[in-house]
Formats: sequence, C-alpha cells, structure tokens
Amino acid sequence: MKFATRSVQGFRLGLVALGFAVFGVGDLARAADESVESKTKIKIEEAIENKKFREDGRITDIELKAQAGSLSRYSLKFDLSYSGPPVDNLSDPQMPNPDNRPRPNRTSLGGLMGLRYRITSADAINLSTGARWFTPYHQVAGERVEKRPTDKNYEISNPQISYDRTYAAGPTQMRSSVKATFITSDFYREQAENSSVGLSQGVKWTVMQSRFIVGNVFDFDYYFFDREFRRGDAGNISSYNFSLIPSLEYKLLDNLNLRASSAWSFSQLRRADNDWDWESLQPSARAGLGWAITRDIYFSPYVSFFTMQPAIRTTSASFSTVFSIF
Repeated sequence: MKFATRSVQGFRLGLVALGFAVFGVGDLARAADESVESKTKIKIEEAIENKKFREDGRITDIELKAQAGSLSRYSLKFDLSYSGPPVDNLSDPQMPNPDNRPRPNRTSLGGLMGLRYRITSADAINLSTGARWFTPYHQVAGERVEKRPTDKNYEISNPQISYDRTYAAGPTQMRSSVKATFITSDFYREQAENSSVGLSQGVKWTVMQSRFIVGNVFDFDYYFFDREFRRGDAGNISSYNFSLIPSLEYKLLDNLNLRASSAWSFSQLRRADNDWDWESLQPSARAGLGWAITRDIYFSPYVSFFTMQPAIRTTSASFSTVFSIF
C-alpha cells in the first residue's frame, strides 16, 4: 500500500515536472521568437527612419553642398534651370542657338526632380524624372507663340536613376556621379533615341585658402538608338559627347560668390563616318552669381554667350537652381 502511494506520488511529481518542462520550453521558445521579432522590428524601423546624417566638415563649397542634397535619409531634390531669351529681346520665345545645337529651341524652365535616398553622409541614389515648361513667360502672360502642331506646352519625360558621391580628396572637394536615362522626350524619340548612360566628375579647389575658387566639371554621355542613322534624320544628334567646364569663383560673402565658367564640348555625330570623328560645338561662357539661400537651396542667375561669336543677339539671360525638401 505504501509502495502504491509512493508510486502515485511519484507519478504526480513526474507530471508536474513534465508540465514545467513543456511550458518552460514553450516560454523559452516564445521569448526567443519575441526577441527575434523585436530585433527585426528595430532593424525595419531603423531602415525606414528618416535619419539625419552628419555632414563631412571638409565640404565647404556652397554649390557642392546643395548638389549633395538634404542630409536626411529620404528627401526630394530638384535641379532646375531657366533657358532664357536674348537680352536684347526678353519677350522672344526662342533662345539663341547660333550653331544649331540639337535641342528644342523654345525658352523653357525645367530639369530634374525626384526622390533621393541617402546611403551614407557622402553617397546617395536618386530616382528622378525630367520636367520642362516651354515659353513660361508667354504662357503666364497669355501670349500666343508660333509652334508646330505637335509641340507641347510642357513635358514630363526621361526617367533617370543615378548615384552620386560628394567627398574631399586632399585640398580638393569633389563630386562623382553615374546615371542611366530612359529617353521619352518627343524631340529625341523622333530621332529614334531610346536611352543613355553618363558619368560626371566635378572638382573645386580654394586657392591657397584665399577667396578664389577654381573648378572643373567633366561630363561624358553615350546614347543608344533603335536603329542606324538614315537619310532624313537630324545629322547633328550625338552618338556620344564629352565636355569640360572650367570655372573661377570669387567669394563675396560666405554664401555669395561671383562666378564665371566656360564650356567646351565635343561630339561624335550620328552622321559621322567613324566613331572617332569628333566635332567641336561652339564654346560658350557664363558670368553671374552663386547664392546659397540656405545649405539646401542654391540659386545662380547668369548671362550666357558664345565666345567665338560674342553679340548681344546671342547673349541670353538665364538662371539655375538646386534645392532639396525634407
């Protein structure tokens, strides 16, 4: 009888122990799952948080700061310009084009706008699209402008993905970027252009810690087409082109510079007989101001002219701006 009692008690104790073991393991498993879930949630929150990055203190150039975009992880960036009329006729709907460059020739306000994802304090990825408003002055004033029946008053085109890095190297400040663009603009699609890739390298150097800043930008773009060149196509459309844009600035204030630059461009045209047959576009120059309204807003009014044929009739009044939101 005592043996039976002890057996029953032992059996009960065994059940209790088994229960603790089962529920204990269950609790441990739930705790482990909750820990993993909590860590995963924290990582997701960190990934989507609109974090503010610390800026590299060596980047002091007001234009490069704006081009580098907002210090937030997520932001909207706009890189726009107004291509204006000749200064002797500010109501002219056409901008100067003495060497017949392949482009829509109406005055316009436009550029790139899109989403920007900052990877580090120096690196970012952009998803952008082109946008352009033609003859904006005349549109606002309600004035009629002569144009082809197929010409639009505005255009949203050419989606683009790009990567850029802003950094310091020794005494210089630099910006490197690569891009890929899907061509949807009516003007270039008429020439069977479908996409392009490009790279850009910019550098700025403050001369001997003075108020003078010298710089240079190298750009290269390569274009892809649906078909080979044929009779009737615009022969001055480029297969690829590269340009050099040296500049000189003088710092009037911490946020205001006098600036001048010139652009030297070379193209391999579609009509050329071989891939190494380059043509030089007429050099152009700009003179104006660079104003950092804030760190993220840069505005530059300027006049532009052609250095080989300087004339009031071919000198235009324009501006460019780079700014970020968020």
